[in-house]
Amino acid sequence: MERPLDSREKEKGNYVVEEISHLSQMDSFSTKEQELREYLKKKGLEFGLETRVDDKGNLWFLSDKPGGEILLCSHLDKVGPGAKLEQGGDEIIGRLDDTVGLGIILSVFKDGYSPSALFTVEEESGQEVLQEDGSTLIVTRELEGEIHNAGARFATDQMFEELPYKPKLIITIDVSTSGKLGEGPFIVNPYWLAYNGYSEKFDRELLLYDRDIVFRNDFAYISLPKNKELWSAAIMTHLTDEDLSKIEKEGIGFRYKMSYGLEYQYLTRDFVELKDHRFRKAARRFENKYKFKIKINYSKKKILDFLDEWESQQKEKNFIFEMAKDFERFCLNQYKKIGGKRLFIEVDGQLVAYCLFMKLNKNYWVGVERKVNYKYEGLSRFLLYQEALIFKNIPYFTLGSGAQDKGIEDYKKSLKPFKEDKLYYVITEEKGK
Repeated sequence: MERPLDSREKEKGNYVVEEISHLSQMDSFSTKEQELREYLKKKGLEFGLETRVDDKGNLWFLSDKPGGEILLCSHLDKVGPGAKLEQGGDEIIGRLDDTVGLGIILSVFKDGYSPSALFTVEEESGQEVLQEDGSTLIVTRELEGEIHNAGARFATDQMFEELPYKPKLIITIDVSTSGKLGEGPFIVNPYWLAYNGYSEKFDRELLLYDRDIVFRNDFAYISLPKNKELWSAAIMTHLTDEDLSKIEKEGIGFRYKMSYGLEYQYLTRDFVELKDHRFRKAARRFENKYKFKIKINYSKKKILDFLDEWESQQKEKNFIFEMAKDFERFCLNQYKKIGGKRLFIEVDGQLVAYCLFMKLNKNYWVGVERKVNYKYEGLSRFLLYQEALIFKNIPYFTLGSGAQDKGIEDYKKSLKPFKEDKLYYVITEEKGK
């Protein structure tokens, strides 16, 4: 049973809704954010903050109080004209992108906290156009130099090159109607995205990009964008056979197409219940043969020593190995920021296995990193069994693709996936050519 809200919480909630309602009714098309910016600037002065409008039109709230090193971010522009909110029970419907972010940030200052804030212009790349039949259509607006998120890009340059103000933590609050981290292949887990990719919102769609591991200046869409206009003359990775068929139906050919393995997905309950006889036998073999301890925290130095030892035993050491090695240390260094779960297994006081795994959404968890000393029989299966127990209420998980490594492919196939997707890297031709 949920705890009822106290009077202070109700007052805070009412303030947020009131601000969102007011902000939603203001017009604030991209490049025409003046009215909304002036309203927020007045609010900042009321909160006793230094306000600044940069040359691009971004609005800054700069705080020199405790908490000022935290920067809250939201964008000012909208895809359509202001509109009145509709409320029904616990739901509000209306022009919420990104008035929700603005309202939440204002409520933080209203509560007496003193972070800094940045409200950017020209975030939206789309704009609503009224049709003759009264319906609306979102079209891509003309972008100067085809630069998306122009306000945020300008602010980033100011922040780290010209301004003495350098935040220690940046938090962006935004609304997106489609595209969620964790939906799709292994590569979109937050660790890999932070390490080798980036994201942006385009026409209300969250687009994820992966940096090519060979041609480092190329970024490929991770999975097929919903906007078909983006399929032409594009680089895309983690596409399925179904995705390729959709592209071909649009009359778009392929300049280059390569399959690089299978994405394996598993049922968590199969591992919790130890349904597969071979898997159960291997996990029990380790459990019964060795005196072990399972820990959730471990010395960073000892983890690095373990990784060094594991890497020294590997025979194949190419550029992919070096990149994987770098990624392992990135995960270790970013764990406190990105989060997740970790398990460490000791045998006779020595670290013999380490894994990092995390929940992506209500339906999926993912194995991010796992290293085991293979001289201990059944250890790999036992470790995976422990991971599944922790996320036993999440139905599915993935361990990623086979990474074009036969040993990894054979191991992941032996775990009896319930689903296998063949994955492709493609470069498409321009439509009509």
